[in-house]
Amino acid sequence: MNAQQYIKTLCPFCDGPIEFPEHGVGEMIDCPHCGEKIELALPKPESKDTDSGASWGCIFMVIMMLYGLAQIYAGFIGIRHHCGAGWAIAAVFAVFWFRFSLPLTIGSFFGAKNVWGWHWLGALFFAAPGLAFMALMLPGVMAYYVTKIRR
Repeated sequence: MNAQQYIKTLCPFCDGPIEFPEHGVGEMIDCPHCGEKIELALPKPESKDTDSGASWGCIFMVIMMLYGLAQIYAGFIGIRHHCGAGWAIAAVFAVFWFRFSLPLTIGSFFGAKNVWGWHWLGALFFAAPGLAFMALMLPGVMAYYVTKIRR
């Protein structure tokens, strides 16, 4: 004895429940709830994704913020070690007021190398994101000031 299996799905127009035998897949019918013509199809599998992409994005953002703060601190102590506290404060001021991060980035290299005692290659990898950011930011900053001067 062969029991016929039924498939449960929803109407794409009214979300009304529809139950039909599995051999009916692909047939065109009128929805019993709204009357629209629909094709009987297998229901779409439910996604088991629980916004893991957003969670990983938030975790990555926090890690990058902590990394940025570590670079600012290393830059401050590197400049303070070589040039004094006044220049270190001026470098931090330049980053936040003028968006000029090159002195602090170079200071982060020297802070990691000379103050924390890192190998020069490790200090370079630590400071490299700041250098890359500076290289990408510099043309935009220059264009801003050129247009401001022309006015």
